[in-house]
Formats: sequence, structure tokens, C-alpha cells
Amino acid sequence: MTDDTDSYPPRRLDSQLSYLAMQTTTADQAPGRDVVERLEQLRAEVEAWLERVGSAGK
Repeated sequence: MTDDTDSYPPRRLDSQLSYLAMQTTTADQAPGRDVVERLEQLRAEVEAWLERVGSAGK
């Protein structure tokens, strides 16, 4: 029996940012709502992470 909870590796920030960069620089139209929403999600995740890291050092 196997545990399928880790079937897929966690998303990495660098791959997510690369995806968004590709969507905004190679598309022949304005970025879609999904790109904007994902950027907002990533920004919130990074800000929360920075707050945790900053408070851990105090």
C-alpha cells in the first residue's frame, strides 16, 4: 500500500514565477484574470513567509 498524499511535489516559487513571466511576455494578448489572480496569491504567500521569517529572527 502506498500513501498518495505526496504524489506531486509541492509547487516551487521559481517555477510559478517563470510561468507567470512566460504568460506575460510571450502572449499576444493581455494577461488573463487567472494570471493576475495567481500573482496576487503568490504575493500574499511570499509576504506571509517573509513575516514568519522576520519574526523568527527576533
